[in-house]
Amino acid sequence: MFSGIAGGINLNEKTINSISKCLGNRSLCASKISNIAFLTVNSKLYNSKEVNNLSNDEIALLAFDGKLYGCKNKKRFDIVNSFSSKSNFNEVYGKFAVAVAKTDGSILLARDYPGSIPLFYCLENNVFAFSTVYGLLEKIGLKKVQAVQPGTNILYKKGKISTINWYNSTVKNSPDYDAVSNIDNLFDETIKEIMSCYKNAPVGIMLSGGVDSALLSHYISKYTSNVYSYVMDGEDKHYGELVSKLFGFKINIIDNSLIEREKILFTSYNYNKQFENLNNSLFVPTYVIAKKANADNVKLLFSGDGIDELFGGYDLSCDTQSMNIAIRNMVDSMFLYSLDRLHVACNTNNVSVAVPFLHQKIIEAAFSIDAKYKQNKYLIRKIAEKYLPNNIAWREKSPLQVSTHSYELLYKRKWIGLHH
Repeated sequence: MFSGIAGGINLNEKTINSISKCLGNRSLCASKISNIAFLTVNSKLYNSKEVNNLSNDEIALLAFDGKLYGCKNKKRFDIVNSFSSKSNFNEVYGKFAVAVAKTDGSILLARDYPGSIPLFYCLENNVFAFSTVYGLLEKIGLKKVQAVQPGTNILYKKGKISTINWYNSTVKNSPDYDAVSNIDNLFDETIKEIMSCYKNAPVGIMLSGGVDSALLSHYISKYTSNVYSYVMDGEDKHYGELVSKLFGFKINIIDNSLIEREKILFTSYNYNKQFENLNNSLFVPTYVIAKKANADNVKLLFSGDGIDELFGGYDLSCDTQSMNIAIRNMVDSMFLYSLDRLHVACNTNNVSVAVPFLHQKIIEAAFSIDAKYKQNKYLIRKIAEKYLPNNIAWREKSPLQVSTHSYELLYKRKWIGLHH
């Protein structure tokens, strides 16, 4: 469902009302202490009394959007304890954007790594404001909007802003002999954790029939039989049908004429402007799928994003020693060309999105594996051989913007490269 958090310090009533209107007043919660106001929609909002019963006496308000993984109790205690007493969130696993207001008038913002949920902030004319909703701060008249970088905190205190990098990857050399089984088990554990939050709800998967989404389908099928697969018409149709039949999914072939008919474009900021055409050619088919998923009453939509970046899906043209550095740089930048538009496409259509291959533990494991296993996704394909036909496990990559013809439909020319 549509979710988001917003708020700030020194916001006047007109601005607060504008934020409420932008959020749509759907399941809206608001709380104000002194000159600090927090608002949430379908997200968690805790006041000082709720927080202080569980933690310390410094917290005034806490707003949380996202999902924590691996918690015994995913309700109030876990969320409050995770974010009220820490500034280093390396052991907080999940997708999240959080705002914590202290009684001294300071506000701390935190965004997960690698940035599954957008988070923006602005300091302008003595007003500090934040929001997870793409474009909201501009709608209320603010101009100097910036993005919180994944894995960082933004601290507003006494009229000044400081940035703290909290994410530090833990890299341990993985023994060659068990790399396949270790990653296989980690994938399985991650999907199991996510599915435990959606036991009886129908879930969906954006399915291309490539090895990434096909392998994801295998793990999902272990924990639920109530799965809708969404395949865009085009080059992926045949393979998407094969995988859907293999796992007994309710298949939906989506006519790619909807790409031209919908054509709701993703609004880029300056920081991701260089990816604008790529983002749009990926955003529109994702938006179309999310819209259909919502119509099917699907609550959670799975995406296979991240495997290409983590396990060698791109021809990096570098030696094995440099490959892990290049992979880290790509994951650091995924919010620019993948995660922001994925979140917006699904959130706009009231569907939650799960990107399990970007669980922090999987990221750390990928950084720890010898780069020789990352040529042409060798490790992933060896795992896939255990569960999938060879023509799927070793199918060559076809970019979504090409296989769905979305780039050509939107821009009336062929896709020939990232900066085209």
